[in-house]
Amino acid sequence: MMRKTKRNWTAAVCVLTAALSTTPVFAAKEKEGSTSKANTESISKEASAKDDGERTIIDHAGNEVTLPEEINRIVVTDTLPLPSVLSLYLDSAEKLVGISPVSMSAAKAGLLGELYPEILDADTSFFENNELNIESLLTLEPDLVFYNAQNKELGESLASAGLTAVAVSVTKWDYNAADTFDAWMDLLADIFPEEEEKVDNIIKLSQTYNFEGEHISEVDLTNLENLNALQMQDIEKLYRKIAKSASSTPELTIEYAMATASKLTDLPLEFYQRISGKDITKIKNRIINFLYSED
Repeated sequence: MMRKTKRNWTAAVCVLTAALSTTPVFAAKEKEGSTSKANTESISKEASAKDDGERTIIDHAGNEVTLPEEINRIVVTDTLPLPSVLSLYLDSAEKLVGISPVSMSAAKAGLLGELYPEILDADTSFFENNELNIESLLTLEPDLVFYNAQNKELGESLASAGLTAVAVSVTKWDYNAADTFDAWMDLLADIFPEEEEKVDNIIKLSQTYNFEGEHISEVDLTNLENLNALQMQDIEKLYRKIAKSASSTPELTIEYAMATASKLTDLPLEFYQRISGKDITKIKNRIINFLYSED
């Protein structure tokens, strides 16, 4: 198992976000980030009663934010490249139920939609005519909404609507990517403390596969921890045999993931070639996270 230390995750996120995104690494404020006053004036929503499991954090705007016990539905409004960072940090985009149209375009054009295809199911309709519609946002029933710390008007509108909103800054650290990502990692660690625990190398598959008389419902990637240079050479050779085209970043491809998994587990390449796109993507993402960590 590998621990998600801030150092190795900052390094991984810096490298991978640059590869995933077709937009600048930091966008100070998306053009869509304005909020229609007409949408917010008529909306009032009582804040939910506090539960025993709630926690309080300080966001990048200095606001004290009380978080719900469980965070399963997340919306990112006007902060790039936060959808990419969240997907990498959580190793999943399943909790991202809403992102901006600009973020969706970046996900479709870059590698994010390939690595985490579930992000393509996120809703973007709460932006209407380049304005964020709070009423539409409320229909997504988010547990948490991220917004750009510079957009104070939006933060006030979200708070007035009774939404749990966390401000994330892209300018506070003078656009220094490493310092900014460090701060983002600290904030995400506060919000998702469970993600700071050890990452499990046992990949639970979405279904049970019948393969050569066996019922397979999980893949054990524990041997990643003992991966050596000779094994990596063998993986490279197998990758070149099965890859349909050359890639400048082979370690980010499905073919590389299949080659790696087949070399490190008791299951042959043929098994990984037959499983669902969702499952091979989960395996690929775990391998990528391991390779880019510095632990």
